[in-house]
Amino acid sequence: MIQRQSAMKAESMHQDLLVKIVKKILPFVEDLRKSLENLSDEDKKSDMWKWVQMVYDRFIKALEEFSVFSIPSLHEIPDTLMHEPIGTQPTDDKKLRWKIIQVFEQGFYYQKENWDKVIICPSKVIIGQ
Repeated sequence: MIQRQSAMKAESMHQDLLVKIVKKILPFVEDLRKSLENLSDEDKKSDMWKWVQMVYDRFIKALEEFSVFSIPSLHEIPDTLMHEPIGTQPTDDKKLRWKIIQVFEQGFYYQKENWDKVIICPSKVIIGQ
């Protein structure tokens, strides 16, 4: 019984430490994502931006290896636990009304095996109306 409690406490400490470290890294990952999102088609062909894309992809892959995943958002119905609406915007597409039409800041969650999701930071989104 004591060994089981110790193992659970160690796992909880591991999770807390991982979340703390990831929170420090995510602003850098978000800056890369926003830089890539705002490129023109011509800029996307440059070697520098290909390198930035490679770095971003490697960060995402490394996070996934630690069971940290990005929150699906675009064109989804907002979930109050995973999405933080920061505004609404009119849309002509009736299919997108009351759904997420823009991701202002990507959110991430931690989930190990069949455990519940732990939201590290919610996605900040714009909702269509």
